[in-house]
Amino acid sequence: GLVAAAVKAEAAVAGAVAAPLRQRIWLTAIQPFTGGGWDAGISMRVGAEIMLEEINSLSSLLPGYELHIAWQDGRCDAKVGYEIFLENEYDQHYQVFAPGVPINELDSNGDSTISTNETLVMGQTWNTSLVAPGPVGLLGPGCSGAALRVAPVAFKARLSMISNSATRPGLSNFPNFFRTIIPDTKFNAAWLAMIELLGQTSVVAVIGETENWASMGTALAREAFERNIELKGFVMSEMIDGFTGLQISYDSSTAAQDTAVELLRLKERIVILLMFELRNRLLLCENYKIGFLNAIYMPFGWLKQGWWSESVSECSAHQVNHMAMGFIAANALHWRRDNNSVLSCSANMTAGHLRQTWLKRQRTSSGNLEAGIALANEAASTADAVCMFAQALHKVLLDRAVPLRELSARTPAAYAEIQDALSHSDFEGAQGRVTFTPGMAEPSGTIVLQQLQSDGGLIDIATYQQAHLTLEPSAILQLRFDDETVCAHLSMSSSALLGSCLVPYLQCPARGEELDFRTNTCQACPDGTELKQSGPDGLICTRCGPGTYASNGHVTCTPCPVGTYAPGEGTPICSTCPLDGYADHTGATACTPCPQGMLSSRDGNMCVIDPYYYASLLSICFFSMFSALTVFASCGYKTRITDVSLTDGKLVATTLTEHYIAHRWRFAPTTWVTLSGTGVHELDAPQRCLRARRLHPLSLELLTPEGEPISADRCSSVGYIHQPFPMAFVDSVHMPPMIPSPIGIVLGLLLAVISFLIFQPARPADDMAVVALAIGLSLAATASFARRCSKEWRMTPIEKMHAAFCSKIRQEVPCAQRTERGPMRAITASQLQELFSFYSHDYIKQRTMHYVHHNIVKPLTAEDRVSYAEFVGPRRVEWFVSHCWATQFAEFVESISRHSQEVPSEVEFECSYWICTFSMNQWILEEEIGVDIKESSFSLALHSESCRGTAMVIDEAALPLSRVWCLYEIMTTYERSKLDGSFAGVLLCSHSGVLNKGSASMDVAIKIASAVMTLDLRNAGASKQADKDAIFSMVRSVQGGFQAVNGFVRSAFQESLLEVHQVFNKRFGDFMKAMEGQSAMLHHLTTGSCIEFSELAKHGEAEGVDDYSGCDLHMQEEMAVKILV
Repeated sequence: GLVAAAVKAEAAVAGAVAAPLRQRIWLTAIQPFTGGGWDAGISMRVGAEIMLEEINSLSSLLPGYELHIAWQDGRCDAKVGYEIFLENEYDQHYQVFAPGVPINELDSNGDSTISTNETLVMGQTWNTSLVAPGPVGLLGPGCSGAALRVAPVAFKARLSMISNSATRPGLSNFPNFFRTIIPDTKFNAAWLAMIELLGQTSVVAVIGETENWASMGTALAREAFERNIELKGFVMSEMIDGFTGLQISYDSSTAAQDTAVELLRLKERIVILLMFELRNRLLLCENYKIGFLNAIYMPFGWLKQGWWSESVSECSAHQVNHMAMGFIAANALHWRRDNNSVLSCSANMTAGHLRQTWLKRQRTSSGNLEAGIALANEAASTADAVCMFAQALHKVLLDRAVPLRELSARTPAAYAEIQDALSHSDFEGAQGRVTFTPGMAEPSGTIVLQQLQSDGGLIDIATYQQAHLTLEPSAILQLRFDDETVCAHLSMSSSALLGSCLVPYLQCPARGEELDFRTNTCQACPDGTELKQSGPDGLICTRCGPGTYASNGHVTCTPCPVGTYAPGEGTPICSTCPLDGYADHTGATACTPCPQGMLSSRDGNMCVIDPYYYASLLSICFFSMFSALTVFASCGYKTRITDVSLTDGKLVATTLTEHYIAHRWRFAPTTWVTLSGTGVHELDAPQRCLRARRLHPLSLELLTPEGEPISADRCSSVGYIHQPFPMAFVDSVHMPPMIPSPIGIVLGLLLAVISFLIFQPARPADDMAVVALAIGLSLAATASFARRCSKEWRMTPIEKMHAAFCSKIRQEVPCAQRTERGPMRAITASQLQELFSFYSHDYIKQRTMHYVHHNIVKPLTAEDRVSYAEFVGPRRVEWFVSHCWATQFAEFVESISRHSQEVPSEVEFECSYWICTFSMNQWILEEEIGVDIKESSFSLALHSESCRGTAMVIDEAALPLSRVWCLYEIMTTYERSKLDGSFAGVLLCSHSGVLNKGSASMDVAIKIASAVMTLDLRNAGASKQADKDAIFSMVRSVQGGFQAVNGFVRSAFQESLLEVHQVFNKRFGDFMKAMEGQSAMLHHLTTGSCIEFSELAKHGEAEGVDDYSGCDLHMQEEMAVKILV
């Protein structure tokens, strides 16, 4: 749509260029299309375009020429308008507003407003290729702020300028400036003429800031002087020449309030308002509040429509509207009354036809206004400005034969000609006959006076033209007071009676009464006032001063008695001091506050101690502390665990201190708990909650989330147990006397609130209740923190064991001996046995390496953050231990001990072993494993020169062979065995002995062999998939892959079984030989003599029997029993 509109606009311009007989004449226009200040430009442009069409179609007006306008959006912003003008002048660029875009497409987003952002994309930038020859005049700016800045520069640039809607009086002072709208200063004469007609000889004017309204005030003073009407108020000649009145210099309720007080004092029935909308509303509001009612206001008629129906400050829209009712506004008469007059710039269009066409183009087919359009009657003055340019161009181009190129070049002579033609303008326009008095910038137009009446409508009541006020015969003037009802239906044609209709405000001081502005009657002095002499006018009602009062017909003000006060003026009765204040003298204007903790006495003349004050504070402090302590104790409370183990088929968690979990008060069989730091993945899993059943203040039964018993032994001696939100508040008992937390919290809060409500209302300014509350909360927080710290610092039984073990180790090894990772971090079997012996009875029991790692190794090394080997004194590795953490630790220790006994060390007193749990620094496992497995601590230890072989701790289920890291260790052992003949390969260790040495029991060996027969290392698992993938890749890279490694393992087991079998056969033969020898001895003993038996013993055939040289019957019996045993 925008592209089509742009094409249409360019085609129109191109068509004009192509016309051989008509030369273009360009005007520029700066109008307020958008911006929110006053968006009248669109409506005004419609009127101008209608006039432009009539001009270009009237062949006798500009024959051979065609008038064009480049419309630009000044946004009613002085800075924007000035910058557009400078861009036109110096860059010859014209930011044209939505050329060719229909009105109904301007509101592109359908929000019923036409904004700058919407129309910006519809605009086009024109230059001298389109706007040629250069513009001969400027239409606008439409707003006074921009016009004031542009006018002096346009004069120097010799650019003719006609503003269509700028009304600021100061513009009249600029040379060669013209406008087709009446300036605001013309309104003064119309207002004052109406004031005279209403029989008034004085008036008060309220003016805005001096910068904008000084010329208006000066013109009003001059006009009032000529009409002998007195201006009331303050003399302001130093700021505004000759002006007397009141001023509101900025948008402020305070400034408006001060002005309202002066209006109340002056008591003028008519008030002229020389200000914008907001200050008008502020003043009306303050007048309403102070009681200055029923005045007739005279504002500008061109202000925003409905400005009187908006709320402001402390007044509603209804109150402002009530105050504004009956105002008489002055405005220019935009549309002439004689609708049948033919316009001078048209062949046959009348003023009425122009207005009808203008309205029609802005309405939809249903008769409503197009979205975003606000009707602006200044369209009439805009159309007249275009006609005025056309009339002047006719004189200059045709009558005086000035070439268009000279007008476009703005030669001094051409500029003088066009300015002279403009000053002598005389034509029939949309507003009426447009003529200019010599030396004046504006025409002598017509002013219309309109009154806001009770039905909310504005009606025309009079017009003012050429110093003559003409009343509308059919209009009815509405006034306010009961005495004015005679004029309520008085026709404006009865002008002789108008002078007696407007009743002045009464003057009451002579009778000692006060004026009631609501009824314009004098009333007796109300309570809170006294009679005082006021000059020659006699007694007037004066408000009592602060600290005094007057009531019940008192004619003088009396000081307030002791214990009471009167803070302001006009007090009818003194107020009693509140509980927290006192007044120890008469005439007090305020009560002196009592110190905190004290209240006023019964007489209110002194302060006494308040026992309830301190009782309330203590109650607030105590109950808030009670409630907060319950909250703090419940929130995030964690109880330390001393044991998690399977007891009588139940997984029971035992705590170091009372866990405070209580769920039976709400008749629930279980509650929810969360465990952390136990080292058991199934218990510590994030976001995992378990059910728990209270068994004892120090123990809980742990259940599955479904409430089923846990049969697996998830053992641990460390960690924490706590309740998740909101169960920590629901199922807990923290405060004595064992009150459930929800009840304790609610009860504490309720009692604290009750104490606060009892205490606070009497002392609204006292903040000690808040202080007491803060103290209670602080004490609760401190107590909760101290309680948690005491429980946290208390050592668990296993921590005490750790301390004792550390003390024992440090006697042997004064400090941790840090070494490089790898082969230098081995430990001996005796060091391993020492750890096991110390912890086995109470903690290790039948538990696995998983338990030892998290519950013993890590706590022992936590302070130094080293490996266990560095903690107890490291050794160089002789044997690399391959094992599974799921093997019972007791069985693991026994297996290493048997290996140490059967395979002596070649270097030291006993063998040293590299065991991952003890040789790797469990605090930096990522560094220990590394990025490349070949550089891991495992690999460094296995490949070291001192490593003699791999000792695999194997159980009856062959668990090590089901883990991927053991697969890596076997593969590495396999590879090294092929390259190094001195490397012992894999020694299979069990708790009954080393299988390779044949020392293991036959039944254990057979069970292990049975497990290995069906084993496939490809089924090995890992806790991390990345480790599994990396190790499997390495195995596949070995010659023979998994098949070769599987064969290596089976070969090792086969050799071990053969060795066990050979040892078993040898031992079996020795056993049988021994049994045969002992049988012979038994035979000789029971049938032969002592001498024969003694001889057998000497020759070694009676093993284990002493050498007897002789015996008796009793000795024979003893020896027979011994042999049998």
